[in-house]
Amino acid sequence: MKKMVQNKLFSEVKVHDEIFMVDLSANKYYALNHTAAYVWEMLLVPIHFEGLKQKILQRYDVDENTATCALDNLLQEMIKKKMIVECF
Repeated sequence: MKKMVQNKLFSEVKVHDEIFMVDLSANKYYALNHTAAYVWEMLLVPIHFEGLKQKILQRYDVDENTATCALDNLLQEMIKKKMIVECF
């Protein structure tokens, strides 16, 4: 899998542990919970899935299978909403 990084077309607003994403081109916004906000912050620089997963495993008390499935679902949703992009 290629590296992923934030799509700079999204604006963000931080409120406590949550991040609210604004897609000005589509007039939509998304609220990221604490874990999704952490992943978003890790995507400030290009990173592979495995690197992200290792950061999740280090930070949260979760088994590898759960981390893999949850992270894959989150990233697929972010890609679908064009919040992140794949890069080389």
